[in-house]
Amino acid sequence: MITNASPLIVNAKLEILKEVSKLYPILEITEWVYQEAVLNGLESERQDAVMIETLYKKGCIKIIKLNKKHQDLAEHIQENYKLDRGEAETIALALQKDVKEILMDEAIGRRVAIFFNLRPKGSLRVLLELYKKKYLDEEQLKNKVNELIGSQFRLDAQVLAHFWDLFERIKK
Repeated sequence: MITNASPLIVNAKLEILKEVSKLYPILEITEWVYQEAVLNGLESERQDAVMIETLYKKGCIKIIKLNKKHQDLAEHIQENYKLDRGEAETIALALQKDVKEILMDEAIGRRVAIFFNLRPKGSLRVLLELYKKKYLDEEQLKNKVNELIGSQFRLDAQVLAHFWDLFERIKK
């Protein structure tokens, strides 16, 4: 699964990277995403960066280099759609590898990914999948969502309402 920095950081802060790696045994990122998620965090001694780096050292996270064509595409996406470099490179990497699903939380990035015929999944969707696969029970899921709400993670009320609707359907 190809991922942007935000889902990696969010899942590390929620302390569920181990469970996420059961869903997605290999997470693929670009060099820039590695810089955002790990190197910048290690400089400020953030625990989430240490956790992500540990997965990288175990081989669960792989850094994939964009070829020239897709690096140019990433630059085009960044400039024309006003995305940050990590989001643009994540979309370009998915297109380079011809995969359809990516992990991305940012709303604008998700809309651009959809424009490029990709299916973005956010951190909330990952929590639902962890619940569905029984890697999290109901109480753990609710606690993780509350942690997410209490963090600086931007979460639209409609998105959260939709999440709980989906949860209720899955639960039945």
